Amino acid sequence: MPSMPHIRLDQRAAAGLVLLVIASGTAFGGAITLETTLRTTVAEATVRTTLAVRNTGTDAAHDVTPRLRFADVERTGALVRDLPPGRAHEWTVEFPRPPAAGRYPLLLTVAYNDPGYRSFSAPSAALVDVGGVFPAPVHGSVPPLAVDSEGTLTIVLVNDDSVSHAARLGVLLPDELGGPRAVGSVELMPGKARTLALPLQNHGGLAGSRYPVYAVVQLTDGEHETAALVSGQVTIVSALAVDWGSYLPRAAAALAALWAVAALTVALRRRRPPRAAPAPRRTR
Repeated sequence: MPSMPHIRLDQRAAAGLVLLVIASGTAFGGAITLETTLRTTVAEATVRTTLAVRNTGTDAAHDVTPRLRFADVERTGALVRDLPPGRAHEWTVEFPRPPAAGRYPLLLTVAYNDPGYRSFSAPSAALVDVGGVFPAPVHGSVPPLAVDSEGTLTIVLVNDDSVSHAARLGVLLPDELGGPRAVGSVELMPGKARTLALPLQNHGGLAGSRYPVYAVVQLTDGEHETAALVSGQVTIVSALAVDWGSYLPRAAAALAALWAVAALTVALRRRRPPRAAPAPRRTR
């Protein structure tokens, strides 16, 4: 049985570097390992992001597509059909610089297919400071969650400020769990913890998969914007349904064999000589 996707995240905020490593088993006994590096530069009118993805595994990744979102603007990198082992690809995208100074979340999802036609995704998030450094007066936690077909993600947020804040809450989930989602406005009282429950549904994650998830908290603090990321992990403990993707290569081979047999049968019938007409019976 092939191993399931495993995601390890090493985020180096001080260096502006996000390293995301994804390893997943395939039906062919190999593995795909994607090493993703995200670099962001803030200019006078734009925020420029360069994303590099390298395949350090033993199988090719197919249909690799990055999706990035920053300050309510979304960019999708060009689809790369094949990323063989040892090869890398870079995408560069630009966002308009936000008009207000502040700290903004940069959200990333890298989607790809393995050789068994199964789709996987890897979410990642980082914070980008524009016009200064503005830490959010909010911290929190997302306890680990095990999910089979559905589950409930718990998000705990604590307001460290002496005044209340109306925060805008969203979550960054892998595509298998629904993808990015806006939760809504959350009132955070000074010095108080707020616990929220978010229902999740498994849309195709395989047993053994482990995904990082993020609560994305944004608020206006005085004249600037600020944001905080609260990360957690979701583990898939059983598959949602039959993994039809892993059977596609076998099904295609079976259909090809049936077609060949049918074509051969028709050809043989056409080459068979016609039967002779029976001789007429004699009557006395």
